[in-house]
Amino acid sequence: MPRYIAGDYNENKVTVSVTLNDYDLDLIVAKGFFNKKVIPLREDLKSAEIITKDNYPKLYEKHIGDLVDKNNYLVRCQLHKGRKFILEVDEEGYKHLQRAVHSRFNKAKTLEALFETEEDPVHEQNAYLFEALVKLKKSGIISDEEFETKKAELLGKM
Repeated sequence: MPRYIAGDYNENKVTVSVTLNDYDLDLIVAKGFFNKKVIPLREDLKSAEIITKDNYPKLYEKHIGDLVDKNNYLVRCQLHKGRKFILEVDEEGYKHLQRAVHSRFNKAKTLEALFETEEDPVHEQNAYLFEALVKLKKSGIISDEEFETKKAELLGKM
C-alpha cells in the first residue's frame, strides 16, 4: 500500500493518505473529518521518479530512513498544478504511478499545459509543441480530430 511521506501537503492539521485499488491511485488530503479532497492521480499526476542517491541525493539522505519496508521505493511525484510530494511504494505501486503518468487523461492535460506556456521563445516553443502533438497522435493518445484542432490552434498563434 502506498504511503505519503512528505511534500507540499504538510500543513497544520492535514492528514494525507493514498488509496490504491485495481483501477485508480488517489491522494486523499483531509483537514478534519468532513473536509476531504480526493486527488485522482490518474488525472493529475505529471511525473513520478524513483529517488536514488544519484538523482536526488539530499532527498534520498533525508527520507531513506522513513521507509517502513526497505524493499520499497521512495518516489518523488509532481501534480500538474505544481504540488510535489514523496510516496513510499512497492513495485506494484510504482507501476500504478507510471500508468497514471502515461494515462490518456494526463497526456491531454500535459498538452493543454504546453499550449498555455509562454516561457520559451515563440518559434522554439511552437516547434516543440508541434513535435509533441505529432507524438501524441502517432501513439494513439489523441484522435485525428483532436490533433487537427490543436494544430489549428498552434498555427493560429504564429
